[in-house]
Amino acid sequence: MMKERAVENNGIEMAELRAEVNRLRGYVAELEDRLRRLAGEGSSAEEVSAANRQPRMPLDARIEFIGDFDVARARGIDLSDGGVCFEVEDDLPFEMRFKIDGKEQMRRARGVWMRRKPEGGYLLGLQFIDPEPGESF
Repeated sequence: MMKERAVENNGIEMAELRAEVNRLRGYVAELEDRLRRLAGEGSSAEEVSAANRQPRMPLDARIEFIGDFDVARARGIDLSDGGVCFEVEDDLPFEMRFKIDGKEQMRRARGVWMRRKPEGGYLLGLQFIDPEPGESF
């Protein structure tokens, strides 16, 4: 009985530790982003600086988004057997839909940053922008 309880507690502790590790990974990624901006790597005049960053709130919602561009023009930076680096001068706008407190939200946004997560997948930062004139969702 005592051993079963220790395993159960250990399982809870492991879940809490995993959650804390994921939270810290996100924090480290944010700090690395801030460091890159301060060093001038990958920053643009339009990016919101960390000091002027708007307050964040947690969001646990499925988001549907559609790239709102036909053909994007880019300039090649470098190439290897494993991939390519290129620069896009224009915004890449997206239309998105998600729910907050059961109320559907429809927004237009542009890509600001993208980062690969160590465990796989990506984090994307999108900035809300005004809809195009005459555009309706």
